[in-house]
Parts: sequence; structure tokens; C-alpha cells
Amino acid sequence: MNRQSGYSFYSGNGRWNGRLTNRPLPWNDAAIDRLSNSQRDELARIWLGRAASERRVADAFEVIRDALTELGGLQELIALAARAVDDEYRHAELSRRVASRYAGQELDPPARLNLTVPEHPGAPPRLRHTLHILGHCAMNETFASAFLEVSLRYASARLARAALRALFSDEIDHARLGWAHLAGLTASERDQLAPWLPALVQANLKMWRDSPRSYSDERLLNAHGAPPGNIVEQALLNAIRQLIIPGLEHFGLPTAALHHWLAAGAPTGDSITNLTSIRNKN
Repeated sequence: MNRQSGYSFYSGNGRWNGRLTNRPLPWNDAAIDRLSNSQRDELARIWLGRAASERRVADAFEVIRDALTELGGLQELIALAARAVDDEYRHAELSRRVASRYAGQELDPPARLNLTVPEHPGAPPRLRHTLHILGHCAMNETFASAFLEVSLRYASARLARAALRALFSDEIDHARLGWAHLAGLTASERDQLAPWLPALVQANLKMWRDSPRSYSDERLLNAHGAPPGNIVEQALLNAIRQLIIPGLEHFGLPTAALHHWLAAGAPTGDSITNLTSIRNKN
């Protein structure tokens, strides 16, 4: 398949030198051929929706790259953000091709989704840049990693597993970018950041909760990369407990409000939507 088709804007100098993944993908997966037409159509829609989301996240990482540049961030982090843009183009094309395999025909890329960059009203410019970096990388990409990990746990179809594994390996790296930026903040910058953290975490969780996960044949579609909604919810909450909160505590940031919020069932509502990640990706 020609790299100039579909969402293949990724660079020949990117992570895998122009290849979609670091290993061949099992396009001849017999488990797909055993599905009914309606099941294949549903899975094609799911994976094509992921292609659209991944393409939007490429735009989001352009915002992150520019924020790091404006902040005078380390060149290594700016380079990682630039590579993440390329990664997300690759993810979009990979998801489109998987969708095409389920559909049994070459699918056009889905319509490009609008990118909404949070305003974070009241935050001065430098803090706003940091909120974008942490919201999208340390939080949203951590949630994305949790989602993909649980997707892999339930997936048994060979192509879905291989595609999910390729996506998962990059998302972990993308999340680390946010934590690396946090590590470079001064004590005064962390003090300025602290009051914004509870709403930032809550808003990211809300976006993931708002993504529909109702499938016609849940158990079968789980095997092809569409995990159960209740299991995804558990994975997201565990990501907060086991990754996000400990990460914040490691850098001396207060987390008592987040602990109380989790103990209360982690409620999310419209009151926190003005503090959000650039966009989720599931």
C-alpha cells in the first residue's frame, strides 16, 4: 500500500523509518473472515473512528511542541513532541488500514476532527502552556495507555492485538514527555500549578467517560480491540490511583483533593469542562 494514500503523512525519517510498525502485521487474520458482515462493519466503524481521533491528536502534539518551544524547554523534549506528531499520523494510518481490513475494502480517511485547545481562563501564558503539556501528555496519554493496555488484555484476534501493541508502545513514551516536563519545573512553578491539578485530572477522566462504548456483541468485539466499558472505567480509575497521583506526589505536589474525590466515586460534571485536555483518543 502506497504511503501517500490515506492518513499516511508520517515521515520516512520517523520512529520506524517510514514503516507503520517495527514488525509485520498479520493482515491475513482468519478471525476477521469468520465475522458476519454486520460485525465487520461495526468494527470497521470503531477503528475508523480511532483513525480520526489519532489524526486529531497529531494536531494536539503540534500544540505541545509549540508550547515547549515557547517555554524554552529542553531540545530533547521538543524533539520528542515533534516525533509524537509523526507517531500520531502513523497511528491514524494504521487504524485506517485496520478498519479497511475489517470492511473488506479500502476506506477513505474519515473527516478531520476539529481540535479544541482549552483556554484555562485565569492562567498566565507560561502556566497555560504547562497545563496543556500536563493535561495532554501526563494525563490524557496516561489514560490512553491504560485504555490500550486493557484493550490488549481482552483482544485475541491477531491483527487487533498487533495493532494495539504498536499503538501502546508509543503512548507510554508520549505520557513520559509530560512527566519529564513536570520534573523540570521550579518549586515556584509547581506551587502555581498545584491548584489547577484536581480539575485537570477530573476533566480528562470526563472526556474518556463520555466516549461511547456500547457494542452489539460485546464479547466478540472485545476480541477485536473494543474492550468492555466497565473494564475501561476500572482501568482509568486505576491509572489515577497507581500512576497519576503517585507521579504528582513524587514531585511534591498536593493530592489530598484527588484522594477525597476518588473516595467519593470520582464524580465528573459540566462544571469542570473548562479545564480539559486537548482531546482524548479512544
